[in-house]
Amino acid sequence: MAKHHSFANAAEVEDRAVTTRPSSTANFYVDSLDKVPGSSSGDFVINKNQSLFNGFFHRIAVNEVVMDWGLPNVAEWWGNNFLVVSVNQGVPLGATFTITIDQGFYSILDLLNQIVTKLNSAPGQGATFSVGTSSQQVGLLCTAEFAIYQPPNGQDATVPAGSAPYYDPAYYLGRGLFSSDQMYTGVMPAPIVAPQFNDTFPIVSPLVLGTRYVDIVSPQLTYNQDLKDNTTSPQVRDVLYRWYFAWSEQSQVESIAGPPTVYPFYIIQGYKAFNQRRVLPYPKQIRWESNQPIGQVSFQSYDDRGRLIDVTKFTPNANYNFQMSMLLSEN
Repeated sequence: MAKHHSFANAAEVEDRAVTTRPSSTANFYVDSLDKVPGSSSGDFVINKNQSLFNGFFHRIAVNEVVMDWGLPNVAEWWGNNFLVVSVNQGVPLGATFTITIDQGFYSILDLLNQIVTKLNSAPGQGATFSVGTSSQQVGLLCTAEFAIYQPPNGQDATVPAGSAPYYDPAYYLGRGLFSSDQMYTGVMPAPIVAPQFNDTFPIVSPLVLGTRYVDIVSPQLTYNQDLKDNTTSPQVRDVLYRWYFAWSEQSQVESIAGPPTVYPFYIIQGYKAFNQRRVLPYPKQIRWESNQPIGQVSFQSYDDRGRLIDVTKFTPNANYNFQMSMLLSEN
C-alpha cells in the first residue's frame, strides 16, 4: 500500500508508452490531359471502366497544384483588347476613334508601346502619341490634348463586336492602365458634359489581366462537404482550389528611365505564359462518406466572372492545363 501511495524509486519505474500512427492515406492524381478526347481542359470528365476509389476513407485534401497557363492577358474574350481615345479638336468629344490591340501576352511597357503604335497610325487624329515621363510620373503623352473614354456597359457602338458575353467596364483596358476618375464615361456621340482633356495621362498602379484567379471545382468530390464554401462574388461554388495570379515571391520588374529616377512596372503572373507548382501547407479537408465510391468525376475551371475557361475563345496555340495531387485519408 505504501509503495502505491508514495514516490517510486528508479528501480520501480516501468517504461510505459502509447503507440500512435498516422491515418493510412492514398494519393489521387489528376491530370487534365487525361480528359475524354475532344473535351476542353476547362471542363472535362475522367471516365474509367471501374471506380477510382471504393470508399474506406473519410477525408479528401488537395495538397499540390500545377498550373500550365498559356492564355494571353489581352484578348477579345477578356474584353480588354481595345481603347477609345478622343483628341481635342474644339468639339465636345473631338476626333474619337477606337484602336484594337492584337491578342497576346503583354507587360505594361509592351502594351504601352503597342498602344502608341496603334494611336499614331489611326487616321484623322492629327497628333503624335508617346510613352514618357511628366511631373515625375510615367504616362501616355500626346502633342495635343486628348481624353480616354470608357464606354458604358454594352451601350456603345465603339465596343468591338463579339466581345463576349458583353462589354464589362471593370475589365476595360483603360481601367487597367489608368485610374477610373481619369476617364470620361458617357454615351456617344453627344455627351452632356464634355470630357476633361489633358496632354498626359499618368499610369497609376497598372494591372492588365483577363482574370485575376481561376477556380477549379469538382461537384462529385465536394458533394459530401457539409461546411460549404462562400465568397463575396455573386457566383458561389464549392472549390477544390482557387489559383490566384500572383507570384509567391517578388515579381520581376521592368523599368522605364526618366529624370530624375527610374520608374518600375511589375511583371505580374499572367503577363507571360507560365508553368508553376504550388504546395498547400494547410489544405482544406473535404468530408467524405466511407461507403460511397468515387466513380466518374468531372472538373471545371472558371474565371473570375464565372465563365468556363475555354481555349477555343482564343486564336490557335492558346493553352490551359493543370495537374493536381489529392490526399485521401481514412480518418
